[in-house]
Amino acid sequence: MSAFVIDAFEFSRLKEQAEGELAVADMARLAGETADRAGVLKWSLSGGADKIGHPQLKLSVSGQVNLVCQRCLTAMPFEVSSESVLVLAKDEECRRH
Repeated sequence: MSAFVIDAFEFSRLKEQAEGELAVADMARLAGETADRAGVLKWSLSGGADKIGHPQLKLSVSGQVNLVCQRCLTAMPFEVSSESVLVLAKDEECRRH
């Protein structure tokens, strides 16, 4: 898996967007929790600002993985759908405003 590196503050200031896909097989921790290594997760990252102007990043992840059913111990498809918002602060002083 190759790293995706950005300057988070610049990415947010310019309201940039990026997206891609990651194979479950390329994510060791996730692959270790699945019934098989099949599946792809799609991600998108967008920069911007919150209502009062703080820079932020929004990350969305979606896709399907096959987990092990704890009742019958067979593969069970599981839909992943997650959205996270990270508000950026350069230092502790920024949090107090």
